[in-house]
Formats: sequence, structure tokens, C-alpha cells
Amino acid sequence: MILETILINNLRWVHVVSPDKNDIEFIKTIHPFHKLVLESIESPTFHPLFEDFEDHFFFVAHFPVIYRGWEKNDIVEIDFLVTKESIVTVAYENFKNINEIIDNLRHSSEIQNQISGKNSGILLHHIINELFSRLLLHLNVVEEQLDNIEDEIFQRKKKRMQTIEDISNLRMDILDFWRTVRPQEAVFKSLPEKIKKLYDHSAEPYFFNLLNTEERIRNIIENQKETIESLHQTNESLMSGNTNNIISLLTIFSTIVLPLNLIASVWGMNHATMPLRDGPLDFWMVISGMTLITIILLAVFRKIRWL
Repeated sequence: MILETILINNLRWVHVVSPDKNDIEFIKTIHPFHKLVLESIESPTFHPLFEDFEDHFFFVAHFPVIYRGWEKNDIVEIDFLVTKESIVTVAYENFKNINEIIDNLRHSSEIQNQISGKNSGILLHHIINELFSRLLLHLNVVEEQLDNIEDEIFQRKKKRMQTIEDISNLRMDILDFWRTVRPQEAVFKSLPEKIKKLYDHSAEPYFFNLLNTEERIRNIIENQKETIESLHQTNESLMSGNTNNIISLLTIFSTIVLPLNLIASVWGMNHATMPLRDGPLDFWMVISGMTLITIILLAVFRKIRWL
């Protein structure tokens, strides 16, 4: 389905969603793209790809879509078919970010003036740069969530189980981001070199700028990946420490109760004669002895730093 066509002087950008045979026939009228390229856009390609030909190039990029909460995240594929004066982008599902870029370009004369009269390399830079900008916004949200989780862990703002859920949720988001961005490093690194065949050297700085932005995104997500793993380990250590404290208290309680229970059991036997049982003060003597044993055991535990 041909969703949008934008014309800016001699430049044309066509965006297609879930292309069918009619769409592919239309794309052929834009430029005689290589047969392998046209075959590639018939269905999604699940890995990054870059192929260059004599008068055009084709590459596949993926962009993560991160949702809040436990909703499953998404990975959107965008295929780029690029000639000197036209760009065809192909998506296989509706992608809000690309729709926003199209709307902004259509209604902003300032952006159109920046692109007008130049080759498609500047338009391609604008599209990818805008997509990267939205990825950085996602990463800013992730950074805020990392700060919140750090506060939860060290200031105990939430119950431990809720913190575990928050950490697991954010780890999933970061992992989805990482496994999408990391494999594309080679594709974007090749762009400045590959575009020399199609554009003059004036376009080169734009693609080095994209390369720098892509590297910045990778560095941020690597740092966030390390941070969430550290926070996870810290939370696990604190939970393990709390569990050990509880077990220690239960062990101390059991150790104190055991001799008291033994004394109570012995003096509860049904024998005809039993010392400290029938006198008027015998009960209080037994209770005093049990209290003394408790105090001695607590003093011992304190001395050996169990308390």
C-alpha cells in the first residue's frame, strides 16, 4: 500500500507499508532497481543488510519500539531504496515515528528549504537522523527509570517484589533495544564509504554525523545495560542479606526456645515426686531459671555478634 508520496523540487520520497505486487510495480517506475532488491522487499528481512549497485543502494534497518509496563515491545523494519534523486522507504507495519517525520516534512517549509535543491543524501540524512532522535528520547525515558529503580533499591520506596518486577521489566526493554541496535553497527559504518558512488563529497559529513549519532546510541545503551545489571546484582545482594538476617533471627529464636521447651517438658511430667513442683515458690523459681537461661544465651549471642 502506497501510503505517502512527497515531492520537493527534484526529490521524491515514497513511503510504502506492506507492499503488494502493485506497489512493487509502481516502485519499478521510480527507478529500475535491481531484481534482488525488489525480491527483498516482498517480505521482511530480519537482519540488517546493505547492498550497493551501480546507480542505487539498498539497506535494511530496524528500530525498537518500547512500551511501558509489561506490554511486549516491538521491532519495526524499514527498508531504504535510494537513488540520487529519490528514496523509497518500505515498512511492514504502521510506524508512528515515520508517519510523524512525513507530516513534519510535508508541513514545514523550513525543513523543505533545507533539503530543496540538493541530492537525496540530505533527505536520507534527515529521515534517519529524525528516527535516531526518537530513539534517544526512548533512552532518556530508560535513564529516568534507572534512576527511579536506584531510589527504590537504596531508599526502599517500594516492596522488594515490586522492585524485582521493575528491574525485570526494564531489563527486557534494554535487551530489546540492545539486540536491535547492536547488529546494525556494520551497516551504518559502511554508509559514509558507500555513498561516495552516488553522491559527491558534500554529502559525506552528513553521513559521518549519522555514524556519530548511531555510535552515541550504542554507547548509551551499553552503559544502561551495564547499569541495570549492576542494579539487579545489588538488589539480589540486599535481598540475600535480608534473607540471611531473617534466618539468623529464626535460628537464635529456636536456640533460645529449645532449652526452655526442654525444661517445660521435664517439669510437666506426671511423676509422683518432682523437685521444684509442689512448693509455693517453685513455679516462680522455674520461671526465673528459664529467664536466666534466656539472658545468658542473649549475652552469648551478642558477644559473638549474632545480634
